[in-house]
Amino acid sequence: MTNCNDFRTFKKEKGKMCDSLGFHTELCPFKINDVEWNCYDCDENCLVKIDFAIETVQEWSDEHQTKTKQTEFLKLFPNSRMRHCDKDYLVLDVCPAALDSRFSCEEDITCADCQHNYWLEVVE
Repeated sequence: MTNCNDFRTFKKEKGKMCDSLGFHTELCPFKINDVEWNCYDCDENCLVKIDFAIETVQEWSDEHQTKTKQTEFLKLFPNSRMRHCDKDYLVLDVCPAALDSRFSCEEDITCADCQHNYWLEVVE
């Protein structure tokens, strides 16, 4: 699950939320929860009402998780071994070649980078 308290994550998830609306800005979760919200002043509004903005984006993000190989695998095996990819993110510590007979290791990257690329690949 993403943590929208981190500024970079907040901006990324807010962008995904806005992109998902297309031209239907009346469906914006900010506007639905605050009728005075103005899209033209959205970034400024987010700074003024930061707790409301973070909570709203976090709720949207939780409801619209991106499906990855990792999220789907963890549904079946929730206690799988994980490794820190960076200070805030975990990735499965499972070699893809051990599970996927069509997978072949790339020689020019580390196992950690390979696992990161494989497990965080978006799936339908």
